[in-house]
Amino acid sequence: MSQYVHHTLMAGEKVLIDTNPHKIMFVWPLIIVIFAMLAPLVTPFLETFRFVLFRNLNLGDILGIILGIFGLWNLIKTVIQFNTYEYVITNKRVVMKTGLLSVHALEILLSRIEAIHVNQSLSGRIYGYGSLVLVGVGGSRDYFMYVPNPFDFRQCIQDMRLEPNDTYPENMAK
Repeated sequence: MSQYVHHTLMAGEKVLIDTNPHKIMFVWPLIIVIFAMLAPLVTPFLETFRFVLFRNLNLGDILGIILGIFGLWNLIKTVIQFNTYEYVITNKRVVMKTGLLSVHALEILLSRIEAIHVNQSLSGRIYGYGSLVLVGVGGSRDYFMYVPNPFDFRQCIQDMRLEPNDTYPENMAK
């Protein structure tokens, strides 16, 4: 269970779903890193651009270094996001916690949710992820990105709103 939610549970509150974002968020940073590793291999095919730019580094090497730095930065940022984003549903509220050094926590009581929008692209349908938009009383919109199994997440929220109880089927928990 997440450390944040564990310390903020209300009396009689139980965690039903506790999850992190979907692993699909690693795809683009990994693609950039792979292209960075392949960039020096493309250099022989760029003979017209074959010139030394800096200390015996040619265009492919420079391109690889730039893509590598950019890709590693995005990969590190994504690892931090993956490990610090938490999506939790309890029998009383929905919680999203983000952040490592500065923490941002969003807590919405189930009784204060007016609508739940699920957005899922074709790749989201194939790989089982999507985004949720929770519309609260007064029109506030709260976005949950890269939610694994977003329709199950939405169903759990709806079930708790209609018939609050302390248990939820285990097959819906992840």
